[in-house]
Amino acid sequence: MIIVDWKLALGWLLGWSCLLVLGYFREKFYTVLLSGENFSVKKYVSYIVFVFIILWLPLLLAFMFPQVINPYAIAGAYVADRFLLFVTGIFKKEEGV
Repeated sequence: MIIVDWKLALGWLLGWSCLLVLGYFREKFYTVLLSGENFSVKKYVSYIVFVFIILWLPLLLAFMFPQVINPYAIAGAYVADRFLLFVTGIFKKEEGV
């Protein structure tokens, strides 16, 4: 029988949810905002601010209220995501090379 602390599970789910939202908006940003005719510095800066808010606000709230959300689980989800992207990037075949 596996016993999982609900604070740990909530932190892990919140971390992965933030990364899914960030991935969705990153795709939109790359396809729409980085095109030549739609690009503006204001949109770029607002995207950077959005990234910081989506990544750091849940982590800050978790450190402020560790009895509700485990902050280390959120950080673990972030690290696991970066590691998975790194490992899958190693094994992708580059086109045009």
